[in-house]
Formats: sequence, C-alpha cells, structure tokens
Amino acid sequence: MSIVLVMLKILLYVLLGVLCLLVVLLMIPVTATVRFRQGVLTLAVRYLFINYQVLPSHKKDDHGGEKAADDPAGQLHTETQQYVANSMETANNSTAVPEENPELTDTSDASMDDFSADASGADEEHTEADPDGQNDVAGGDKSSLADLWHKIRPFLDPTKKAVIALCHRIYIREIEIIYNVRGSDAARVGMLSGAAWAVIGEIMRFLHVVFGKNVEYKEITVYPCFDPDDGADERFGCEITVTPIIIVLIAICFGFNYLKERLTSKE
Repeated sequence: MSIVLVMLKILLYVLLGVLCLLVVLLMIPVTATVRFRQGVLTLAVRYLFINYQVLPSHKKDDHGGEKAADDPAGQLHTETQQYVANSMETANNSTAVPEENPELTDTSDASMDDFSADASGADEEHTEADPDGQNDVAGGDKSSLADLWHKIRPFLDPTKKAVIALCHRIYIREIEIIYNVRGSDAARVGMLSGAAWAVIGEIMRFLHVVFGKNVEYKEITVYPCFDPDDGADERFGCEITVTPIIIVLIAICFGFNYLKERLTSKE
C-alpha cells in the first residue's frame, strides 16, 4: 500500500511540474511581425529564440533546396488557356448537326402541355388558399429569423466582453507607414497628399479607440514626389505582441459568460 501511495505522489509531482512549465511557457509573449515592402508581404512569428516565417511560404524541392510556392494566378491563367484551347478544338470537331426526330418532338410537346396544365391547377389551388401568396414565405422568414436570433443571442454579450478584453491586451508597436504621392501637377500632388494624411489619421484614431494606449509608432511619412525618381522606399508594417495565457484566460471567461447567459435566457 505504501508503494502505491509513493507512486501516486510521484505522479502528482510530475503533473504539477508539467502544469507549472506549461503556465510559464504561456506567460512568454508571442510577437508577429508584418511587413509590406516592394510589393511583397512578409509575416514572421517569434517565440523565445524560435523564428518562423509564415509569408512568403517556401517549400522543399526535389533536390532539398527551398523554392517559392506556386503562383496561383499563373496556374489559373494556364488552366484558362488550356480550357479555351479545348473548347475551340471541340467546336471545330462538332460540325455535324443531328437531325430532329419527330416522335421525340411530339412527346416533348405533350409533356410540356401536361406540365402547363399541372402548373395552372397548382396556381388555382394556391390562389384559393392564399390570395396574396405571401403568408407561407413571410411566416417562414419570420420563424427562421427568430430561430437564428435565439441561437446567436447567448453569444453576443460574452463575445463583446471577450473581444474588448483581448484588444486591451494586444500591443501594436513599431508601426511604420512610408508612402509616396507621385505626380507632375503640384496641385494634384498636394491634394492627394492631404487625402493620404486624412486616411492615415482615421487609421490612427481607429487603433487608439480599439487598442487604447497599447499602440506605438515608429515612423509615419507621406512624401510628395514630383519626379518619378524621387521618393523614399515605400513600406508598411508593425509588430503585434500578445501573451498566450491572456488568450486562455479570456477563453475561459468566455465559456463562463456563455453558460451564464444561457442559464439566464432559459429562466
């Protein structure tokens, strides 16, 4: 009996150690770096000393090297060309026109007459039962909307609280916006530069409302360029940092709030 107690105690210590290690790992923040530069979108995720590049994705070729992922636009263009070529070949080969069969034509005409008679009878029955013809559709739409509302209603309040809590725990740093406004007309360049600043101002206001004080900017510049060779290197990007344990706690709170909302709605 004492041996069994010792083994259970050791197993309990092991489980507690694994749980503590998991909690410590979840308390280490994860940082995602998003950059758009020279028409290329890059996304890299960093956790401790581990760096993983998500975009642009690379895959191993037959010789063990890395190569870029296949271009979906080029593949779609190739498939479209092949489809057009096959269609033209089929059209050229199908030169013979089949002769009409009078028996099949008579049969199809009779079938159409029967179908028209059945449709007329169904319309008369529907008119007698429902002169407006809208009761079934309106009733079905109302009942479906009511069922949908009862299904999504318990999710609304917990989802709102979870989203607000998550946004207040996300940190956006190193925001960088470098944009060139090019043109030969000075008035047009000035007008477009003002519009660009207005859009950037709305973006900054949105980030402040959603994420609060957890937003830091590195550089935001709009360059008016009258010469095609002038201007800076255009780039957009930021770093997004979040702690995984915060997401876990928010998910747990979401579950409790959802159950509470369901129990309250049933009462």
